[in-house]
Amino acid sequence: MNTGAHPFLSSRRGRAAAPAAIRWLLSAAAGFAVSFPAAADTLSSQNRTVTGVVERITEQNIALKDGTSMGRTDEVHIVFDAGPVVAKPQGIVLIDGSVLSGVVRSVGPGEIRFRSTSLGLLALPLSRVAAMYQGAPPLTKEIRTGRNGRPRIVRRTGEDMEGDLFAGAAGHVVLRTERGMEKVAWENLAFVALNPAQDAPALFLRNGDRIALPVRWQGTDFAVELPDNRTITLSIGALAQARLPAKPEFQAETKDPTPNAEQHKPTEGRAL
Repeated sequence: MNTGAHPFLSSRRGRAAAPAAIRWLLSAAAGFAVSFPAAADTLSSQNRTVTGVVERITEQNIALKDGTSMGRTDEVHIVFDAGPVVAKPQGIVLIDGSVLSGVVRSVGPGEIRFRSTSLGLLALPLSRVAAMYQGAPPLTKEIRTGRNGRPRIVRRTGEDMEGDLFAGAAGHVVLRTERGMEKVAWENLAFVALNPAQDAPALFLRNGDRIALPVRWQGTDFAVELPDNRTITLSIGALAQARLPAKPEFQAETKDPTPNAEQHKPTEGRAL
């Protein structure tokens, strides 16, 4: 079981360090102090919106740095004030809707070995993988297999073909088609569709990954249950957005960050 924090992830302290340095440089260049708004995350539930720096998330509540807390008796949507991290232009889509950037190491009979940017090295049965992609990940509706569920390769030119996935490596994939063996380099691929995928609620990471795997919140980090039955712990500093389901079994006291904190229903947006 892997319980160590992944090195890709920055801490909450590290997240604030870069903006502070930029503010100092801009102030020095201007010759006087420049005022900038403080970094703040936004938390929205059915009847309340709060801003602040999220410090801890547990199964019961969410604690902010200023001492404010929000219980999880209602669904809570968090948008983190954090800069993006450049993702690798290759990855896989799992059948649960997770999108993981990284590098395909190998594809063999019934299994894929994949180095995930955020989750490390994974060895997964192909039955758990919806697609392998190069460039932008395909939309769920685009992941359609061929006749009788056979894998389908879509090239960057838009041409597609179907066949049996024979092998794959870091540089190419090999498909057994009616015309024989077809070897396609990754740079010429858009994606390879293997199984249907579903749109599931997910966590969005700063590097663009989407995690729809089971998660357990542990305060300053969270544990992700991997498809190979291992667990990896990630820092909440890696999050860009999170939609936390309601936990009506828990009742947590909350207080507003200011006596006149505004409360309203958040506008409806695209669901995670």
